[in-house]
Amino acid sequence: MNTHELAWAAGLFDGEGSTGVHGGAAHVAVTQNETHDVPGLPYVLERFRQAVGVGRIYGPYDYRRNARQTRRFDYRTASFEHAQAVIAMLWAWLSPIKRTQAARALRGDRTFTNAHGRRGNHPQLVCKNGHAMTQENSRFSAIPEGKRRRCLHCSRNYHRLYMRQKRARLKVVSALLEAV
Repeated sequence: MNTHELAWAAGLFDGEGSTGVHGGAAHVAVTQNETHDVPGLPYVLERFRQAVGVGRIYGPYDYRRNARQTRRFDYRTASFEHAQAVIAMLWAWLSPIKRTQAARALRGDRTFTNAHGRRGNHPQLVCKNGHAMTQENSRFSAIPEGKRRRCLHCSRNYHRLYMRQKRARLKVVSALLEAV
């Protein structure tokens, strides 16, 4: 097993890969889009598959993206054991966020929300402004699509700014009414 290839594979997985739960079992996936027409499997995904030694490459799938025709290829593991093996091989080089996502997927955890507040396979660890999404600093709010996880720090800042702007508008309106 070549540790340089595994480190490279972990870097690719950190940027382009995902872990999830499908049909009750964890899986690992990496997707690559190509805009050029090269016959055969994409080199990057084939190199990833050879580095980890398990999984399959599926595709090509044709679809439009930004008005350009592209081909998409997917690398996926088919079983829990293969997903567990891939994560174990890459673990030393994965970022903390990918480690958390992988651990939750391997446990079969489907109770967390993704960055968009929807249930998914990717936990929301920080808000878009970088605040930690802990139990103390987050709450769920009802929206038409379901529950959405919100950062309390950002919600308070938004509300303070909104009220400040509202008071400023009311001052302007009051001044205009007094002038009339």
